[in-house]
Amino acid sequence: MRNGHGNPAPSPVVDARILVLRGRQVTLDTDLAATYGVTTGAFNQAVKRNDERFPPDFRFQLTPAELREVITNCDHLGRLKFSRVLPWAFTSSQ
Repeated sequence: MRNGHGNPAPSPVVDARILVLRGRQVTLDTDLAATYGVTTGAFNQAVKRNDERFPPDFRFQLTPAELREVITNCDHLGRLKFSRVLPWAFTSSQ
């Protein structure tokens, strides 16, 4: 399926993974890693190695309060309450 701009339209699964934090549409590192079939650690390591390729506001790390909010509101992210590190949020390309 394509949207009006000739690009593939987001699937319902991807849409469900888009959150609004700090007034921006974002997707968490754990969801992006799952999309690409890699571990979250491997995904973040690849982004860090290629940091110069991305705009400065491409990603930000969640605060503890934001993490609690995400865990409360998103059933599929409940496992993050056991994580020792705060997740990264990646902004949309718009």
